Amino acid sequence: MQIHRAVDRASAVILGHSHGRDVLHKVVDVLFAKGTANGRLSASIGGLFPAGAGVTITPKHLRAMFRKIMD
Repeated sequence: MQIHRAVDRASAVILGHSHGRDVLHKVVDVLFAKGTANGRLSASIGGLFPAGAGVTITPKHLRAMFRKIMD
């Protein structure tokens, strides 16, 4: 599965539950520290992420991570 190779190399993963326009906008907002993501997976994903996995990400968290990366 292609996702396995990508996730193995990633330090973080943001998953949207569908390809709907509203979900895509939400993912973009999270990536650019303009939105909050929270939730837990209702099912496992390819053995990579167990059901119930997840965290809350806020713009404050993302800005702190970006500062750490840029230092």
